[in-house]
Order: sequence, then structure tokens, then C-alpha cells
Amino acid sequence: MSDGRRASGLRDPRVWLLLAVLLGYVCWPIVQVLAASVWDRRAGWTLEPWRQFAARGHWLYAWRSVWISLATVALAGVVGTALAFFYFRLEFPLRGVLAGLTLLPFTLPPLVGVFAIWLLMGENGPIDHLTRAVLGRGMGYDRGYGGVLLVHTYSMFVYFYVLVGGAVAGFDESQLEAARDLGAGRWQAFRLVMLPQLRPALAGAALLTFMTSMASFTAPFFYLAGKPVLTVAVQQALERADEGLASADCVVLVACAGLFLWLNLRYESAYAAGTGTRGATRRRLAVASPRARRGLTAGALALTLLLVTPHLVMVRESLVAPGTGFIGVPVRYTSGNYADLWRRADAWGPVANSLRASGAATAAVVVFTLLSAWVLGRRRYRVAGALRALIMLPWALPGTVIAVGLLWLTRRPGPLTGGLPLRGTLTLLALAYFVRLIPLAHRTLAAGLAQVPAELEAAGRDLGATARQAFLRVTLPLLLPAVVAAATLTFTTAMGEFVSSILLAGPGGEPIAVKIDQLRRGPGGLHLAAAYSTVLLGLIALTFALSGRRLRRSL
Repeated sequence: MSDGRRASGLRDPRVWLLLAVLLGYVCWPIVQVLAASVWDRRAGWTLEPWRQFAARGHWLYAWRSVWISLATVALAGVVGTALAFFYFRLEFPLRGVLAGLTLLPFTLPPLVGVFAIWLLMGENGPIDHLTRAVLGRGMGYDRGYGGVLLVHTYSMFVYFYVLVGGAVAGFDESQLEAARDLGAGRWQAFRLVMLPQLRPALAGAALLTFMTSMASFTAPFFYLAGKPVLTVAVQQALERADEGLASADCVVLVACAGLFLWLNLRYESAYAAGTGTRGATRRRLAVASPRARRGLTAGALALTLLLVTPHLVMVRESLVAPGTGFIGVPVRYTSGNYADLWRRADAWGPVANSLRASGAATAAVVVFTLLSAWVLGRRRYRVAGALRALIMLPWALPGTVIAVGLLWLTRRPGPLTGGLPLRGTLTLLALAYFVRLIPLAHRTLAAGLAQVPAELEAAGRDLGATARQAFLRVTLPLLLPAVVAAATLTFTTAMGEFVSSILLAGPGGEPIAVKIDQLRRGPGGLHLAAAYSTVLLGLIALTFALSGRRLRRSL
């Protein structure tokens, strides 16, 4: 525009398409959840769900969620920050490879990760056997808050590791040297110079960890029988067909999510500003002593082995013959668990269900986020801020809330369901995966698009190509690595999704995560569940391998 003002964007049909999807499948289900907490379809306006919330002690469940999340932030912060300094501050052999392997917890789907640690720490598990041999008594631990905090720390320290690691790697070393030249001791220089620059990263990681823990369902579902947190209370209320109470629980979770989203947006710019200085002297501290360097490498190898232990325990358990491996009963290994899976008539249906739902969700997410990343990255619209907030909203919402919102949305066929009954179908599962994973793919593609100069697309249009042709022939080929990365992250995350699956899957439409849980809880199904989990890990590993091969070809 000639006066320099940005267009509203409301004349662009692509903006309307983005708004229609976000308002219809993200906002409207949440509005229905909020309404259901104060409205009964038969009685009208009511506060009965909130009276039940207080009378049944759900305020205690909310407090339990909060203090577990605070404890998780403390534990994950200590572990992740220590590892960030270890890998990004010191220089030793194999540092780069081992630093990358520290991200291994991200490759475990939530259910498989909790299941693996449960096998590792529980009665008759490897830790129990080891302590019996060394101490004369077992130390198996498979119930209570300790199990939840162990799982949360293992899976969430990565937030601190990545964010603080990035800040440490970008720190200007000359600032510390200047402080020491002025007479400051090591601790004083760290406290007055380095720590202030790390605070935005620490705050961002703490917020991410806190809300991820608040949204956690799987670990409390495993470990806190009889002591539910708010997310598990929602599932229990739905099992009792108490829609009002489930909605009241969700409202509290939405309030926490809203606070998180506001705080995250507030600290996001501060984090971006505090991750380094242009022209900074960035270097890791070299260890002069060969013995010390070997010691650091050995320590890093031990840490990596510790992080990969849940993966190894799951594979090992899948090969244990049923009826063996208990105290006093020698372990016998066999491939029979996989043979049993192959012979079961119902074995591969859940795998096919997961592949279909995850594949459909991935295709929809990639198309949608390609459009959203391009509109927000290549057009300066006043509506862009609202679009970004709506796109990131599912990232802040617990999966439980999204699933309940979609349950209310699909209570009966309507325009947003295409006139079809979607409850209990794979289409509803794919829709839940789609909504939950929009933010992940959008951020990946937006970052990739930022690396593609807009001038190349403009040059294509100057040569006579339409905007569509310029995007397909110029921008998209350059954006292909980001597309592959977004599709891989979306597909692998959807394959392991548990909370949406357990709340939305209908009979015969169970995905692989729900089948693993059913086998685990059934008689004699523990080793079959481990075999199923290993199959899921194999599918995820295969996806990463294929996408890595495709990325190498495109680079």
C-alpha cells in the first residue's frame, strides 16, 4: 500500500481457509468444552460440574499436577543444564556424536518410554535383579510419584539440554575473560556475566517442561493408580459418562495452557535476544590432559549407554520367553513372541490403523502448514499475529483437552464432520493427530522457508511464471528438506500418540499404542506388549532412516 500500512489479509482466500480450519477444529471444540462445564443439555445453565469438581476432590488432582510439574522442572533443569554445559562447554573426542545421541529420549513414544522404564525399574526387572545380587534384597519400584518423576525427568530434560545448550554454545567467551581480568572469581564471573544471558533460555525451557508435565497422561496413568492427576481424571470421568466433570477438569487445564502460552510468547523474544552476540568469541574449553580427555569421553559414553537403556530393555523383554525371567527362574530367550504376533489374527490390524491414521494426518498437516508458513512468511498481513497464535494454540493445549473437544464436536454429524458420524473412526483419530501436530510442522516449515530468499520466487514471477508456478518450481524444491523433516516428525509422533488414541479409538479401530496397553494389562501379555513396542520402535527407526536418505539426496 502506498501509505506503508499492511493489508488486513481478509481479502486473501488462503487466509480464510486457514482461519476456517483453525476456528473450526481448534477453537470451536475448546468453546464446546468450556460451555459443557456450565451447561447441561437437559437442565440448561448449571454449576453442578464445578460442585462435583470440589466435592470429589478434583482440586487436589489439580494441585497434584502442579507440584509434580514443579518437581519435574527442578529435576529436568538440573539434569538438562548439567548435560548442556558438559557437551557444549567442553571439547573432547567424540563430543559431537555423543551430544547428538543425548537426544535419544525424543525417539521413544510416550507409552513405549513409560513402559520401558516400568520394565527397567519394576519388580523382577534388571534393577531389581541387580540389587538382589549386590544388596541381598530387591529394589524394584513400579508405583508412586518417584516413577512419574523418573519418567518425566528422562523424557523432558531434553528441553533444558537443547535450549540452554544453544545459549551456552553461542556465549561470548571474551566476556568471561574480561570479567576475570577485572578481578572477578570464576563463580562471580559466571553469576554476574553468564547467568543473566542464560536466564531467557532457562525460563523458556522451564515453561516448556512445566506445561508438558501438566499435560502428561501416560506416566501418571501407569504409576499413580488411585492417585490421579487432572489429565487422568478427565479419562476416568469420561469412562463414567460424566461429561460435565470431564469438561470442568479440561477448563482448568485450558486455563493453565493459556497462562503458559502467554508466558511463552513473552519470553520467546527474550530467548531469541539472549542466545548469542554477533561477532562473539565462541569456543569450547579444551582439556589439555590426555587422561582427562579420555575420562570425559568415557563418561559421555556411559551417559549415552544410560540413555539408551530403556530402548535395550524393551528389546530384551520382547525376547524373553513367557514364564521365565522371574526371581529363581532362569531367563530363556526366544523369538517366539514375534512369531505369536505374526500368527495372531488381530495382531496387524492396529499397525495398519496407526499407519493409515498417521499417514492421513501427516499428509494433511504438511499441506496445511506449507500454506500457513508461506502466507505468514511471504505476506505482511495484520491478521498474521492472530493466525500465529491460533496455529500455536494446540501446542499449549494438553492432548486430553483436544481429544475431549473433538468428542464433543463429533457428538452428532454436522458441517464440521462432513455430515458423517465420526466417533470411533480412524478419521477422528487422524483429525486429532492433525490438530495436535500443526504447531510442530508449522515451526519446522517456517524455519525452512526463512532460509529460502523471497527474491528467488519474485524473480520467477518476473520471468512470467504465476505465483503458483513460482512456488512449485522455485520455492518448493528448495524447501524440500524442511518438508521431509516436518513430515517425519509428524508421522513418527502420530504413530506413538497415546492419549488421543485411548480416548477416541473405537472398537476395531485401535492404533498400535492402545493395543500395547491392552496387551500389557491382559493376562500373560507382557512380552507380547514388549514385542509390539519393539515393532513400533522399528517402524519409527525405519521412517527416520528413509527420511534421512531422502534428505541426503536433496542436499
